[in-house]
Amino acid sequence: MAVIGVDDFPSAALTVPALATVAFDLHEVGRERANTIAAALTGSATTPSTTVAPSRVIDRAST
Repeated sequence: MAVIGVDDFPSAALTVPALATVAFDLHEVGRERANTIAAALTGSATTPSTTVAPSRVIDRAST
């Protein structure tokens, strides 16, 4: 069985086995979602949007 986490929290590398994780800029994702919500609430959103956040897999012993 493989286990993987999200957001590469600092203790992920300290668990046994070390937890593989997907790392991304959580603040940027939150900012994008807030902008999308604000646009929808003000009526300035013209179409539904999809945002793909840059991410990377940090492979550790749990996979």
